[in-house]
Amino acid sequence: MKMLAGVGNSESASAGKAVFAALGQAREQANGGSVSFVFFTDSYDPLEIFHSVKKAAGHTRVVGACVPGLIVGDRVLTHGVSACVLGGEGMEAVTCLGESISHEPDRSGRSIAADIKASGLEQGTLFIFPDGFGSNVSKLLRSMYGLLGPDYTFAGGGTGDNLRFCRTYQFSERGLFSDAAAVAAIAGARFRQEIGHGWRPSGQPMIVTRAEGKRVFELDGMRAYERYAEAAGGIAREQFAYYGMKFPLGVPCGNGNYLIRDPLRVEEDGSITFVTEVPSNTAVVLMESDTDSLIETAGKVAARAVAGREKPKLAMVFSCISRYLLLGGDFGKEVDAINKCLGRDVPCLGVLTFGEISSSYGSPFFHNKTLSVVTGW
Repeated sequence: MKMLAGVGNSESASAGKAVFAALGQAREQANGGSVSFVFFTDSYDPLEIFHSVKKAAGHTRVVGACVPGLIVGDRVLTHGVSACVLGGEGMEAVTCLGESISHEPDRSGRSIAADIKASGLEQGTLFIFPDGFGSNVSKLLRSMYGLLGPDYTFAGGGTGDNLRFCRTYQFSERGLFSDAAAVAAIAGARFRQEIGHGWRPSGQPMIVTRAEGKRVFELDGMRAYERYAEAAGGIAREQFAYYGMKFPLGVPCGNGNYLIRDPLRVEEDGSITFVTEVPSNTAVVLMESDTDSLIETAGKVAARAVAGREKPKLAMVFSCISRYLLLGGDFGKEVDAINKCLGRDVPCLGVLTFGEISSSYGSPFFHNKTLSVVTGW
C-alpha cells in the first residue's frame, strides 16, 4: 500500500472557517482520504468545531479532541485547528468512542475493543485520545489490551485545555463527549512509533505504601509530601510547584526504562495528587533532567522513528505539555531537533498532550513528561 497523507492548520478566529481551512488543506494533499484527525484549542466552542467537522469531513471516519496546544512548524499555537487526513488503497479505518472512562474504564475499554473486533480488523495501529483530566486511563488501556492483545500497536495522547483544568472534549463522527476516549483503528498502513523522555533516576528507590487513583498518601510509610521533600533535599511546601515540575517520579519498567509520573499538587493532608494514576506497592524513584538532555532525547526519538526506512509520508508528534512548560523558550529547540531528523518537508501533525500513550515497551502504558513520534508509510 502507498499511504496518502495530508496535514492542514488554521488560526482563523471562526471555528467553522478554521475547520474547513485545515481539513481542506489536508484532504487535498491526501486526495480525499478515509480517516481524519482534527484537534482544536480551547479558544473555540467545541460544538461549533464538531458540527463544522461533520460538514467538512463528509462521509469519512473522524476522531478528534480539544488539546492545550498545536505544534506547527517551529511554533506552538494556543489558538488554532490542526487536521490530518490519511488514505490509500488497501487502508481500512474504524473509529470508536468509549464513554465514562473515569467511572467505568473496564467497561469502556471492552466496548472499544469489541467494536474494533466486530469491524473485522485483526491487527493494526490504534490512535487513542482519552480525556487527560479523567482518571483510570491506565485501566482503560489494560482493558483494551486484554481483549485485543499484541497484534495492535497503541499510540496517542491525553487531551486537555490550555491549563485551566476545566473540561475537555473528545469526538468521533458519532458525537461529542467529555470523560471519553476517541479511538481510530487503522489497518493496511505501516507505522513506526518511538518514545523517550530524557529523565534519569536521582537518589534511592521508595515504595508507594498507600495510594488511590491519582492520589498518593504515603511513600515509605511516611506522608507522601514529607518523604518527597526529604528525597528532593528538603523543600518548603510553597516551593512544591517548582520542584514538582523539575523532579517527577519514575517507575522502573524493565530494560533500564522508567515510566514518568508527574506530581501536580500537595493536598492539605500531605498527600500528593499526580497527573496520572500511581498504584500502591509500586517502587518509584525521584527523577531529574536538564534542558540539553530533554532536547537531545527528542532528536534521538525522531531519528529512531525514521531509521532504516525511506522518507515517511507522515509524522505525528505527541509531546507532553509539561515538557513545553519546563523548557519554556527552549521548547523551539526541541521542535527543531525533531524536524531536522524527520525532514522539514514531511507532513507533520504536532499536538501537546496531557500524557502520552505507547506500547513501545510491550503492553500499552500511559506516560507523563514524554515525547512520542509516530511515522507512517
